[in-house]
Amino acid sequence: MQKIKIIKCNDGHKWYSSLVGQTVPLVSVESNEYMSKEPAGYINFVAKDDAVLVDVEYKTCTKCRVKKDETEFSMESGRGYRKTSCRLCVRSVSKVRDALHKEMGTPPDDYECPICLRNEEEAAGCGGVNKSPWALDHDHLTSKFRGWLCHSCNRTLGGLKDDFGALNRIRTYLKKGRE
Repeated sequence: MQKIKIIKCNDGHKWYSSLVGQTVPLVSVESNEYMSKEPAGYINFVAKDDAVLVDVEYKTCTKCRVKKDETEFSMESGRGYRKTSCRLCVRSVSKVRDALHKEMGTPPDDYECPICLRNEEEAAGCGGVNKSPWALDHDHLTSKFRGWLCHSCNRTLGGLKDDFGALNRIRTYLKKGRE
C-alpha cells in the first residue's frame, strides 16, 4: 500500500504545512497533485512537488492487536528496528504505570519478591544497571496494582500475558522431570 510523504511545503497556508516529514493517506493520484485525507477527515490535495509516494509496511501491535502502519511504532533506541507496541499503547501503559508509581511509592527496605523470594540485594541488576531491583506489577486489563516483583519474575509473567491456562501447563510440564 502507498501513502503520501510530505517532503516540503513553502506555503504556510496549505493544510499540510505542519506535516512535513510525515505521511498522509493516499486516496488517488491526479495529474499534478495527490488526493489525500486530512487528519480532520476532509479530502484535500497535496502538490506533487511537495511530496513523494512511499510504500508502507504494516505490523500488528502486541498490546492492542490492531494492524497499523509501521510509522505508528517508534524505533527501538539504538537498535535499528521498531518497537512491538504502537505509540498509543506505549503512552497508555506509561500513564497507568506512572500513576501507580505515584500512588504506591516504593516497597519497604526488607521487601522480598513474592515469586522467587529474592531480596533487594539478590534482585539488584536484573532490571538493568542503575535501576531499582523492583518492577511495579499491575493487571493489564484492570490497571490495578498487584505488587512489586523482581524484574526477572515480572518479565516471566509478562511473557505469559497473565494466562492462567499457560501457568497451569507450566506446572504440569515442570512436574514431568520430577516423576
